[in-house]
Order: sequence, then structure tokens, then C-alpha cells
Amino acid sequence: MKKVIVSLILTIIAVITLYLFFARSQTSSPESANIPDSVTTPVSSPSPAPTPLANGWETVSLSDLSFSYPSSFEYTLNPDNYHNLVFIGPTQTQGTEVYDGIIMNLDQGTFSGDFMEFVESQRQNQLDPAVAQVSAVEPFSLNDKSGYQFVVEGLGTFEQIYLSQDNQYVHISRLIADPGDLGFLQISNAIIDSIEFIR
Repeated sequence: MKKVIVSLILTIIAVITLYLFFARSQTSSPESANIPDSVTTPVSSPSPAPTPLANGWETVSLSDLSFSYPSSFEYTLNPDNYHNLVFIGPTQTQGTEVYDGIIMNLDQGTFSGDFMEFVESQRQNQLDPAVAQVSAVEPFSLNDKSGYQFVVEGLGTFEQIYLSQDNQYVHISRLIADPGDLGFLQISNAIIDSIEFIR
């Protein structure tokens, strides 16, 4: 039940972040995301502050993880060390559910035992028919990244993606709504592809 509450809190944080971002910004276009053919993630001293890259992307480097995202995204680090990324699409209306944009939340941690069993335990924590519908765990693969995923449908459809290296994992929760077919999935996949575990 605690995981369901945490999941709901993350969803609420994402919606609030989206609302605040929309209230502060003008409509931007995904062309400004400038998806590179390959995203490099330079390792710098541990810091949650984004580092600008020449290709219009910024990198967040922590002691054990780094990832990059387009500078057109709003990035925030919440007090529970969840990284929130929000992009508002051109038709999104302020104060409504997300129907044009990208919301991604990343968190990290360690696990012990079998990784698929760990992901299944995370899925089990989401099972509450009053709150959401949860799919079965399935393999996830993107270029050289592999892991597991499941889908939670409640206040939107959120993919829950888990990647691991040794006993470290990163959990990506993403909602993509792309009614204009502007390449939001490709942008989101490029962000996931940029994730690097640092030893």
C-alpha cells in the first residue's frame, strides 16, 4: 500500500510540475529537442545541477548515475531524490490532464537477488484495483539497455521501466501523449538511452 501511495504522490508531483512549467513557459516545439544520433554523458563531479551540452541537451551527473535531456524540458529534483522531466506539447491546456507532452520521473536505488523478481515485487506494490490497472511484467530493450517494464493505468498511462547494472537499478516512470505525432517517444527513448551507471 505504501508503494501505491508513493506512486500517487509521484503522479501528483508530476502533474503539479507540469502545471507550474506550463504556467511559466510559452509553447515550445519538439524540434528544439534536437535529438542527437548518440548522446554522450560526460562524467563530472557529483552534482544534481544540469550541465549544458553543445547539442542542446543538458546532463545530470550524480555519484552513481548520469543522464541527459533536451534543454527544452523542465527539470526538477524533488526532496525524495526523484528527478522530474516535463515537456509541454503545443496543444496542452493549463490545468488539465496531460494529453500533449512528456512526463518522466527517474529514481534509483539498489536491490538484492534476482532483478526480475525485484521488478515483480514493485509491480505487486502497485496492485490496487481501486487506484489503477497494472499490466504484467515484460522485457524492455532499447539499443544496449535492457530490463523490465509494466504499465500502470490510473491518472494517465505510465510506463514503469526498470534498468539495472550489478545491484544498482534506475526506475523510469513515463507518460507520453503525442497527438501531433511530433516524435515524443523518440525523444523519451533518447533520454533513456543516455542513462549511464557510474561505478
